[in-house]
Amino acid sequence: MVGGSLDEIGLSHLIQVYCTSRQTAKLTVSYPDAEGSFFFDRGELVDAQLGSLSGIDAVHAALGKKGGVFRVEPGVQPPRRSINQHWSTVVIDGMRVADASPARPRPVPPPAAETRQAAAFQTTAPMPATARVTPREPLPMRPTTEVTPPEPLPLRPTAEAPPREPLPMRPSAEAPPRERSTSVPARPRPVPPERTPLTAHSATESRLPMRIAAGAAILVVAAGVAWFLTRPGRVQPKPVPIPAPPRNPLITLGMSAALTGPASELGRQMKLGVETCLNAVNDGGGILGHKFQLVALDDGYEPDRTRQTMKELIEDRKVFAVVGNVGTPTAEVAVPYILQKKMLLFGAFTGAGLLRRDPPDRYVLNYRASYAEETAEVVKYLIDLRKVKPGQIAVFAQQDGFGDAGLAGVARALRRYGRSQEQILRVGFKRNTLDLNDAVDEILKNKKDIRAIVMVAPYRPAALFIEKIKDQGFDPIFTNVSFVGSTALAGELRALGPKYPPGVIVTQVVPPVDSSATEVIRYREALEKYFRGEKPDFVSLEGYLATSILMEGFRRAGKNPTGETLIDALESIRGLDIGIGAPITYGLSEHQGSHKVWGTVLDESANYHVFDME
Repeated sequence: MVGGSLDEIGLSHLIQVYCTSRQTAKLTVSYPDAEGSFFFDRGELVDAQLGSLSGIDAVHAALGKKGGVFRVEPGVQPPRRSINQHWSTVVIDGMRVADASPARPRPVPPPAAETRQAAAFQTTAPMPATARVTPREPLPMRPTTEVTPPEPLPLRPTAEAPPREPLPMRPSAEAPPRERSTSVPARPRPVPPERTPLTAHSATESRLPMRIAAGAAILVVAAGVAWFLTRPGRVQPKPVPIPAPPRNPLITLGMSAALTGPASELGRQMKLGVETCLNAVNDGGGILGHKFQLVALDDGYEPDRTRQTMKELIEDRKVFAVVGNVGTPTAEVAVPYILQKKMLLFGAFTGAGLLRRDPPDRYVLNYRASYAEETAEVVKYLIDLRKVKPGQIAVFAQQDGFGDAGLAGVARALRRYGRSQEQILRVGFKRNTLDLNDAVDEILKNKKDIRAIVMVAPYRPAALFIEKIKDQGFDPIFTNVSFVGSTALAGELRALGPKYPPGVIVTQVVPPVDSSATEVIRYREALEKYFRGEKPDFVSLEGYLATSILMEGFRRAGKNPTGETLIDALESIRGLDIGIGAPITYGLSEHQGSHKVWGTVLDESANYHVFDME
């Protein structure tokens, strides 16, 4: 622990030392009338408290105080963030505030000094003695007729006007000598025959002694500070090496998603959200010297193409990590490859259990709630609040890993009510197709026993299924998991007409896009700034939130992160409040940051409204 007196080394110097050396520490100061704490995090002044003041106000108040002592505790993490400006701006503004406070009266220069200064800039005849010497007693008045003032000196002699003779050392006999001040002896001053007008060059020369004196003063102060820091017996803080610039200033992230085909809007929106967040981070100066870019490759929502895109991203493009991959069937290929290559896959757009093993895979971290959590919430809502019997719930699901994951979630929830998976009516369709006739026929055949249908499908087959069922005069409760693509589904149903959207439920893993939550406001502002014309969307909001959490991991990983240190940093996040109403927590055995599920329902205009599912 380092300590000392604030009279010997000022608070502004301490702040400069711990910020420029990029240290993490707690600085405690004690004044006669107050105590305070200042926290540094990797060279940033992030928090300050002084009595009842906090943040920048506390820093400004402390800079205006005198005396006191300090002590420094290295390695102490800040409890909060109350300062968002650069430390130098805070300190400079604080010193200005201190200077603007009531100042001490300045000493008035003695009259003799004023007289000498005025005489130095005199350009005409020399001033009378009464102006050059200030008497202590009033001078006697002299007859004006007996004293003839000297004629003004010409600026330059001419051939017709010879130079004036020097003035006599004493006044003439007709004028009795004046009394002189005993403190300042009066010396007669001969008048030169010619005066040179003051020029800019001569004024600069007149300031030269002042500049020399100022430079000498700075050297003296610097020598004093150096002596204080190196004097014998002082406890020296450990030297901090000057940090080297980051080895990889531009970090490339990869994504494999459907950018073409029936599910292309999901991939496009996820890519849009990730890029919106990265643009905002880059425009804000990056993170610890790094800026970021995204390389997104199209897998068409097909596992076979995913093998090629993942290989290109990792082996050819040399991406640092993979973020925001879209889909469960594609994850069935991507996850084993990720584990083999020991590459981080973060924030995939899927709630499948494949990415949520127990214990979790080290290289797979998720942001969103799982399909099991979404379907559990909707089944509980249907049975407890809508009074639907467990046997009256059917499942419409894609025939692949995505649909299987959704069905498993419904079955797990219904087991609590005594119904097994084999007793659940499941209908479906093949991925990337709109062949729904068999599924529709099976539902209509059993419509007397069905009151609700849980759908596990992308937006196009989901909208077509709702249309076909309602066209047959059957109107059960339709629910969807978040992967459906809420905005795209609403657009499809709006185009069909007002009878199709009302009552359709979609569970969400992000807040509503029109929410006034802090992070959602930032998302909308950034989307408008970087992608003007794009409308807020649940999927792009998920991409934005997942990426912002990943950026927090980079902040914690240090200036030269690796894949391993980035994962360690993410696992250190506990209760991170990013402004969505649900804290984010990870750990060695917790690789899913959020477990929050929101309920939304469409009205006749295909607009979403939040409702309470409890």
